[in-house]
Amino acid sequence: MPNYKPVIETIGVGQTALDVAYEIGDEVSLSYPVGTYDANTETYSPQGTTNSSSYEKDRYYTIPSSTYRQTWKLPTKVEETPCSTNTNLEFYVSEYSDAADRIVYLNDDLQQSLNAEYTGCCFDENGNFVAEPSLNQKRVTDIILEGIEIDKYGKINTDSGIVYLNGCSNVSMDTIIRTETFTVTFNSMVPNIGSSAPYLDDDVTVTFERSDGSSVTATSSTGTLSMSATAPQTITIKFGGKFGRKLFPEETWEYYYEKNSGFIPNPDHLNYEIDFNERKPDPNERFEPYRINKDNNSGSIVDLSLEIPNDSILFGYGGDITNRSAGTNPIDGSTSRAGHRDIVFNFSVTSTISAFPATTVWAIGTPLSTGSYCTNGSNTYYVEFGGTPSSGTPGTPGDPLATPPVPPTSGTPADSGPSGTGFFIDESGMRYRYIPPTGLITTAGAGDFSTTLYAMNDYAGSQKIFEDRLDTNSTRREK
Repeated sequence: MPNYKPVIETIGVGQTALDVAYEIGDEVSLSYPVGTYDANTETYSPQGTTNSSSYEKDRYYTIPSSTYRQTWKLPTKVEETPCSTNTNLEFYVSEYSDAADRIVYLNDDLQQSLNAEYTGCCFDENGNFVAEPSLNQKRVTDIILEGIEIDKYGKINTDSGIVYLNGCSNVSMDTIIRTETFTVTFNSMVPNIGSSAPYLDDDVTVTFERSDGSSVTATSSTGTLSMSATAPQTITIKFGGKFGRKLFPEETWEYYYEKNSGFIPNPDHLNYEIDFNERKPDPNERFEPYRINKDNNSGSIVDLSLEIPNDSILFGYGGDITNRSAGTNPIDGSTSRAGHRDIVFNFSVTSTISAFPATTVWAIGTPLSTGSYCTNGSNTYYVEFGGTPSSGTPGTPGDPLATPPVPPTSGTPADSGPSGTGFFIDESGMRYRYIPPTGLITTAGAGDFSTTLYAMNDYAGSQKIFEDRLDTNSTRREK
């Protein structure tokens, strides 16, 4: 399975910079035996297990179990790593503030940062005006998938590197013997705007960029999108363009014509009566009003303002006020209100890792060469020093009456075969290193994942259309 590389956004510069990490996938705990064989003592010393790094960017993450929600947060606590010294200060963010949605406004470039660049309104999930943060966060983050490589001891590595620590010493990768080929497919955007997969909004794009420079882009008219890569290659998923007004289809537009003008109405537009004060003239005697809503065109999602006849007079406009559940704010009721919605981008991934080398079932008398692999029980081992497993030799009773007397011998014990999850030295001197299950995978975690954006309707686009139409209608209204 490719590594779902955490999104890292840096606050500050130099030695005071802090990495704010957003974990896209689910972390996989990786541990491997580590030690050096000492021929004098015939033991491995020191013998231990590699530990995970304190930095998210140095770890391995598999496919997320839930959607990766695009949020922002701030560091609230920083700690030194166990390996930090006065001459080599190392620290990491250990606690964050509660995550808040990265608000995506209609008609805003998805590649903008959050540095207060939005020119319209800014609201929190309770509808209160707020300033955007100015900490170099992107409005929508990229997603990077890294192909994995596996060395001869079963350690997993990626293009950006997985860090293994033995105490405070890095454990380096050995010879790479296996590589992954993975394919990522962009399947759909929800809600569906386009009429066919991937159902993108008119101006939204999803681009796959491979580390060799190749790229492909999905739009509302291209169909679904796929790209493959072989480790150590990576694929970066980028979101571009902007969301349009079709994302909030519950608008209402009203226009009218003078009676007996010869106008032939769209049969999907509702002819209704204008409310009026009975003490004043009835406007319905002079005008034919019509109403447009999303039920037009058999309910397909369209820009309703485009259906207003050019020679009509615009009478009214109502924005999308549908209550929807969206957002991450834990305050009761704040995630269900009008003017916003969650946008979900759905992907799928397949993964194939080249086959593990042939293994030999451990058995007395079956030769095992140095550098080969064997199995004993349910475990797999790398043969660090080979030979032929021995059944041992029997002891002899000796003959005390012989001249000279023959002493007894104890014989040699039989090999038992490797066991445990570290290093193993058998009676004959053959040596083995345990290969953890993560080093044996041929495919892992292939499946579906998604990322969720929080989109806000600021009504600015529709309001401008309304105002422009009123301006063009002004001469006619003054007659």
